[in-house]
Amino acid sequence: GESSRARSLWGRAMSFPGATPPVPAARKVLLAGTLEKRGRWRKEWNYRFCVVRRERIDYYLTAPALMEEENEEACRGFIPLRLRSEALAAEEPSRPFCITIGGELLSCGSRAEQQRWLDTIGAGCGLA
Repeated sequence: GESSRARSLWGRAMSFPGATPPVPAARKVLLAGTLEKRGRWRKEWNYRFCVVRRERIDYYLTAPALMEEENEEACRGFIPLRLRSEALAAEEPSRPFCITIGGELLSCGSRAEQQRWLDTIGAGCGLA
């Protein structure tokens, strides 16, 4: 399929001495860091390492060794960012700097951090 063809092209590109494959735009990291994420079902808060990319936010239990590569095994899930995705500032008891997006709730440590994530998510949606 298309992914095996892409892998073989990457393999060829990597076989040249000193060559590094280009990072596809969709995989490029726009912002990464640890946020708290509220579970959908149990409503418990857990720390997740979040990575904003074009069109999605991936989240992990811990920071992946190589963020630019496909890492589905370590990825715990993702939040799709669509052109019309609305990332909104929100507030929860004892968590005043939250972001709600795609039915998920993320918590930042400060208003400045919240704003940086909101701005970056907007760029990931193609809105900035």
